[in-house]
Amino acid sequence: VDHYLQAHATGQGSHIRLIFHPKLELMWAAGDTLNTRTAEAYAAGFRGQPPADEAQGKRWIESVDIGGTAAVAKVILDHPATRFTDYLSLLKLNGEWKVVAKVFAAEAKR
Repeated sequence: VDHYLQAHATGQGSHIRLIFHPKLELMWAAGDTLNTRTAEAYAAGFRGQPPADEAQGKRWIESVDIGGTAAVAKVILDHPATRFTDYLSLLKLNGEWKVVAKVFAAEAKR
């Protein structure tokens, strides 16, 4: 999950490619509509440089729950305009933890 935080801090999609399983899909709701994006499309969206609001943002791992070879992590990405709550589902495959699903919510700040 540290690589996930590093991806957001540095803008480097290579961190995402290290931890996201290729079959992963991101899922989120926009109103009553389910939206999805592939792991590669998500990684490709990183521009190779920190976000413009990096100095004002905060991010942290809120919790991790591990049960054998399965785990879930709750991650907060708190930007000046939006707070993201990410739920990452992980599986231990070939001795390495891989994120196999990401569900998130975005809340605009006022």
